[in-house]
Amino acid sequence: MMGKTHLAGGIACGCVAAMAYPTVGAKAAVIVMGAVGGLVPDIDHKNSKLSHKLPVLSWIARLFSGHRGLFHCPMFYAALYILIWLLPIQNLLVAAGINGLFLGICSHLLLDACTVNGIPLLFPVSQKNIHLLKIRTNSGAELLIRVALIILTGYLLALLFIRPLLFKIL
Repeated sequence: MMGKTHLAGGIACGCVAAMAYPTVGAKAAVIVMGAVGGLVPDIDHKNSKLSHKLPVLSWIARLFSGHRGLFHCPMFYAALYILIWLLPIQNLLVAAGINGLFLGICSHLLLDACTVNGIPLLFPVSQKNIHLLKIRTNSGAELLIRVALIILTGYLLALLFIRPLLFKIL
């Protein structure tokens, strides 16, 4: 999938998660970090959006793994998520940001699992990629998914931020 689609997926996941948070700041943190998380797994690809913003980090990531290797492995992120939550995190904004980041990563992995190339579900034990669907990158099917995610995001943002304002005004 293209970076635009991953960004849309990460933001949409962040918006869904934002429904669970009580403050505007926490809602914003989970959405923003969802967007970032939607781009994170492609740090191992030299032409990705995040690689252009963080070239040194991208170079380091490519030393450890080729594209769709370690950074597209769900077990890697599950272990990282568990390790992070072993830390004593007391701040709601930090917790929301961490959750948003990992939800964005999950959306990225799910979207890539729907492509022809798939993702290495059991990396490094197995290099075999799994495919839920066989959508081609930059195809009409991907565009439909992106448009659906953007529409969903618009609806959720209206529920999260505009609707409460209308109730205060009226």
